[in-house]
Amino acid sequence: MKTRFAASLVLAALAAIPLQAAPVWVPVVSLQGAGGHPLATKLWISNYAGSAGSYSSVFRQADGAVVDEGVQGTVPAARAVFFSKASTREDAGLLEIEAADMRVDAWIQTSRGRQTFITRVPVISADVQTAPDTAAFLNGLDRNLAKIGLVNLGAEAARCDVDFLRADGNLAAASATVVVTAGTFQQFDDALGVLPGDQAVSAQVSCSQPFYAFAVAVNRATSEVSFATPESEMAVKAAAPRSPRAAIATKGTITFNAPGLLHKASKQNEKGVIRVPVPQALTLRQMTVDWDVTRGPWSTKNRAGAHALIWLYRGKFRSNTVANVNFYGPNKNFMKVNQNIDLPQGANTNASGNMKLVQGQTFHYHYVYDAASKAIVVLVSQNGHVLRTVRLPASAVGNALTIPAAGLISEFGHYSTQKGPEVPTWGWSYSNLRIEMVQK
Repeated sequence: MKTRFAASLVLAALAAIPLQAAPVWVPVVSLQGAGGHPLATKLWISNYAGSAGSYSSVFRQADGAVVDEGVQGTVPAARAVFFSKASTREDAGLLEIEAADMRVDAWIQTSRGRQTFITRVPVISADVQTAPDTAAFLNGLDRNLAKIGLVNLGAEAARCDVDFLRADGNLAAASATVVVTAGTFQQFDDALGVLPGDQAVSAQVSCSQPFYAFAVAVNRATSEVSFATPESEMAVKAAAPRSPRAAIATKGTITFNAPGLLHKASKQNEKGVIRVPVPQALTLRQMTVDWDVTRGPWSTKNRAGAHALIWLYRGKFRSNTVANVNFYGPNKNFMKVNQNIDLPQGANTNASGNMKLVQGQTFHYHYVYDAASKAIVVLVSQNGHVLRTVRLPASAVGNALTIPAAGLISEFGHYSTQKGPEVPTWGWSYSNLRIEMVQK
């Protein structure tokens, strides 16, 4: 096992980024990459405040034994610390982090040839836990997703029941009952090995204590790590289709994947933030962003106001917005897209497209920033059918989109205190962020 802390990143954006409640928990999963080497779970603890903050962490194995006791440190103002932990099968466990008024982001990075994959690891807080005796569904599983993880967030040992379901909802294998020690994480290997090779299934999980369940594995063909995170209902999900951009993979691609529910806006938690790490500073000819939005109620502040779909930017606000997408509600009913990469203050390119969003329905957004041809295309679809296409000019200097070593930040939702047309999106949900970056 390897642990490393380093003050490695200066944060350029000192925005009012929402903070995570302490503590949070990060599962350190036993996964092996090429050559059988353990894959490290990497973290940033980011301090966006104007003064230094402190953190502490404790790592517990599945039996509750404390391995790293009382690791503490300080994060200077506007900086982040980097933390890397590799795990073998024997020491997979749960990292508990106290970092009040700071943010914790976790990921696993793998590569195959000239392709690099960065997969977000769930950062578990009280906000995303599942209540006792309530079912959580891990959907879209197949034999590649062979590990099930159960995290007991309660004060006592939890009895957890796991049922594997076929597409018709019937049991696909014998049910399992396990006991998970309080405050620990248990990983179960080859959980789906009893199933036919290509059969998609769901796992239905319930525990007697507050808990978090997930499934994870490594794709043997590409080396990409995949997580299935909790959903409230069973859903049949087909395997992800091969990307039409696979033909340009030889140019060198970096793919960031944050599957599952990322943020559900509420009065208590208006905005969600996902940090997008990169292996080093990049020069891109193209970036593709995919994500899902489930429309909630229109804002009572202004039903026709700008409801946030995504804001993706690199480090600073001015001249660094890759994508700012909003939807204006009733009596307007249009999506507006703008960007300001490398443009002077106050300048941007933008475009709008009329359409309607239905409450409770999920819409998929596909955003292509083609710096090489100075063009941006945004497609909105539902159930595979394109509903609207919007085009606007890109403005990256030199036909290249540069990304700093600090990576990108994506935000979902608006604050109710924001000025201008922006309004909060209480009840809206944001899921399944995937960003593909093609190097020049």
